[in-house]
Amino acid sequence: METEVSAKISNAQVSLFRWGLQNPVETVGIFLVILLTVTVFSQVFSRYALQIPLAWSEELAMFLFQWLSFIGAAIAVRQSFHYGLDLLTKRLSPRPKTITQIFSSVLIFYISFLMIVKGYGMMQITRMLIYRVL
Repeated sequence: METEVSAKISNAQVSLFRWGLQNPVETVGIFLVILLTVTVFSQVFSRYALQIPLAWSEELAMFLFQWLSFIGAAIAVRQSFHYGLDLLTKRLSPRPKTITQIFSSVLIFYISFLMIVKGYGMMQITRMLIYRVL
């Protein structure tokens, strides 16, 4: 009986590990949600129960939330849950629905490209500002 239970647990661990390897973005997202939850809980507990607020917890929570937003957007795009008006697209016939999906994919690619280009430009400006200060 004990070996059956341990075999089931072992099989569950192996399948969970395989899923994690096949879905690395989701795995990172899950890890970030857990880390964000622990950080916010620690922040609230230390502030109200211990009366000693943690100086780093608010910054870390904000950083984790920002990255979680980006990872969530990536997961949504991969699973086609992105920026669609479900009421409108469900009523379309197959050809306009396909055209709408292609248009939204191209639009998402264009916006992502703009974010990368503009982000790189901002990074270059910031790098020069940091060197001037030093």
